[in-house]
Amino acid sequence: PGAQFSQLYDLDDTILDIENKMFTHRPDCFGQLGVARELAGIQGLPFESPDWYKNGSSFEGESSEAINGLGVTVEDPELCQRYMAVALDDISISARPAWLQSFFKRVGIRPINNVVDITNFVLHEIGQPLHAFDRSKIIGDQIVVKNAGAREKFLCLDEKERELNEGDIVIANESESMCIAGVFGGLHSGVSEQTTSLFLESAWFTPSSIRKTSMRLGLRTDAAIRFEKSVDISNVMFALQRAAALIVELAGGHISSEFLDIYP
Repeated sequence: PGAQFSQLYDLDDTILDIENKMFTHRPDCFGQLGVARELAGIQGLPFESPDWYKNGSSFEGESSEAINGLGVTVEDPELCQRYMAVALDDISISARPAWLQSFFKRVGIRPINNVVDITNFVLHEIGQPLHAFDRSKIIGDQIVVKNAGAREKFLCLDEKERELNEGDIVIANESESMCIAGVFGGLHSGVSEQTTSLFLESAWFTPSSIRKTSMRLGLRTDAAIRFEKSVDISNVMFALQRAAALIVELAGGHISSEFLDIYP
């Protein structure tokens, strides 16, 4: 009793509404960290990176092509120049903490579940898109980054079927595509209330390919808009580390593998 409601629920904040056209060709400013760095530079002020960002600079991932029994193959390194992943087990899909729900309300995003919300939070924090797969739905223990098949039919998260072509990049398992890389997830491979284990990816996809796919399919997603502008390839690592740590903190479980880093 007597406490300020705004402080109790972490609402005592200032929202900056930034005109999008300012940063159309500045992909480094498609996340809050980049905007903060830019504002510091404009004003001639020192910029202090968060501790989790500074601590990640000494990280080196494993370059092997397997992770917890999952084989990972990138068929065309020109289309996917860096692919990182990590496995997490004993995850609990549950309600979001108040501060995370509040964040999404401020930036105008619909919350989904604690794991997906964390990937979206990191997207807006750093500007690097991520994608979480339900480990149990990866058929044949294979992850393959490749071109889609000609006229391949793909059922998206919005329950609409779309036709892909050979210029589209997909993330596939042994028998089917699970995600339109850098654009939109699939209906059957994503995180649900029954999910207990994750395959969490962070990658860099060729901007021109993402742009063509996104425009042709009419899927102007937050991920596609960033990838088509060419995100910072070093943030692939920072975003994956940040998201994995937040998932452990907010969804329980533990990191159960090395950090895979295919970076030819």
